[in-house]
Amino acid sequence: MQSERPAVPRPAVGWRTVLLVLLPTSLYCQPPGTPESQQQQLSFQLQAANAFLRTFSDHHLFSGTVAYVKANNLTFNAGFVAADAAAANAIAYTDTFPLGTGSLSYVSVAAYQLRDATILDIDQPVTNYLDPADFGYASQWCPDVYGQPHAGTPTGQPSSENMTGMVGCTIPSVRDILGMTAGIIDVTGCNYTAGAWQMQHCASSQPDFASLVQDAAQGNITVAELVSTFLWEAPLQAAPGEGFSFSPAGYWLVVYIVEKLTGSTMAQYLQSSIFQTANLTSTSSGTPFSPGPGNLSDAAVALPGFISTFTSNITVAPAHLPQGTYANTTQLPPTDSETLLVAGLGSIWATAADHIAWYQTLLSNPAALNLSQPTVIEILTPSPLAVVADNYHFAQGVGVVPKAASSLYVDALAFTGRFSGIKTSLYAQVNGSSSPPMLDILAIFTNTEPNFVGFGSPDVTEECAVAYSDGRGNMQVPCRIGYEGGKVTNAIQQTLLAGLEMTDDPTAILYSEL
Repeated sequence: MQSERPAVPRPAVGWRTVLLVLLPTSLYCQPPGTPESQQQQLSFQLQAANAFLRTFSDHHLFSGTVAYVKANNLTFNAGFVAADAAAANAIAYTDTFPLGTGSLSYVSVAAYQLRDATILDIDQPVTNYLDPADFGYASQWCPDVYGQPHAGTPTGQPSSENMTGMVGCTIPSVRDILGMTAGIIDVTGCNYTAGAWQMQHCASSQPDFASLVQDAAQGNITVAELVSTFLWEAPLQAAPGEGFSFSPAGYWLVVYIVEKLTGSTMAQYLQSSIFQTANLTSTSSGTPFSPGPGNLSDAAVALPGFISTFTSNITVAPAHLPQGTYANTTQLPPTDSETLLVAGLGSIWATAADHIAWYQTLLSNPAALNLSQPTVIEILTPSPLAVVADNYHFAQGVGVVPKAASSLYVDALAFTGRFSGIKTSLYAQVNGSSSPPMLDILAIFTNTEPNFVGFGSPDVTEECAVAYSDGRGNMQVPCRIGYEGGKVTNAIQQTLLAGLEMTDDPTAILYSEL
């Protein structure tokens, strides 16, 4: 059963928030020995934080869950939903969300667990662990590099390095794949310019795409089928180790190797070697649109549940935000490539608090995962080729801000998972001078504002008027209008984690970014 949101009064204008406090139902926990004055301050900040988030929710800009850990203690954990939303769609802190690409860190840890158990050598070619028969082929995977001679083409005279005198196969290692330097095409995201040669290899370009997505949505596809269909015959964009290319579908090969070496499905391995050992009681592996058996299924957030706010013709901030229409949806048809990607990554579902607990365990207590601190440092070390975005370098399943003076060699971590209109964002600040390191971690899980399409399109209003013609009823078509994706969660992250000035109307932060 989902719990009710706590009723907390709104504060006046001008409060600044740095800490938040635990809100499991209507109470919050204080660290032992906290002086009464500090308890009062924490209570004061709790009210400010809760009111800040409630304002977004009441203005139809945000629904989801927010959890926050300060100095290794869970200090805030609550669900928020638009005030006039149907009670059946109310979101509680116990709700699980699909992590989408947020699952990459779990896959990366699984590979390093096998490495530390001397079962897997992550620096050897992945073909050492691939059985071509599992993929429906008689010969081993031998990808070409686009624009370079095909494997088997004569190179000239044999040399001491190349005794055959033939172009050889270009095989990435597991480390190459984990660090996104394997050269594998992003067959699911397919964020390439029109006419790019990679487009012909995109999942959505394949003739049986629709049926494969339906199979993946129901859990009726194996990771070997995904690899054989989308990766086996596709060329590499660059030779392994020569460039960075974000391609989470490459992790399918790692998932296959984990299954092959352990004799378990990825779901079984995750449950026994990660979820249980890290005490992640609200995390499960199911299918892209279902968190799996047990009571987690009853606490799954509605998919996707968009909120309509306003269209792009607003150029001047009004006195208050127009009240939008709550989209009372439960699920969009699984028709996109993300469904294929998530199916091959283990389809992990988690609460915001459990996702934080995952990173707490990895960073502060790696022994619980049968990992050493040097191994964790290795996981958090980005390739020199890694692309830098907002000071974050992609390491192996997570973005990091390197810092040589830290015991973990990182100052911060961040990663945002996406799937079918769900966004699961995690931000962490690491004080590596202590052991274990002190962590401040914020998780924002939302099913409302990411991935808006048609923003600024002249036909958006008319299209959505049809979709919303029955008022609060179910949408008949996927209609996504509203605030440009990312700005709401960015405002929450900047205010709650960085401690920026908190106002009674946080929508002013959004308008300042227009």
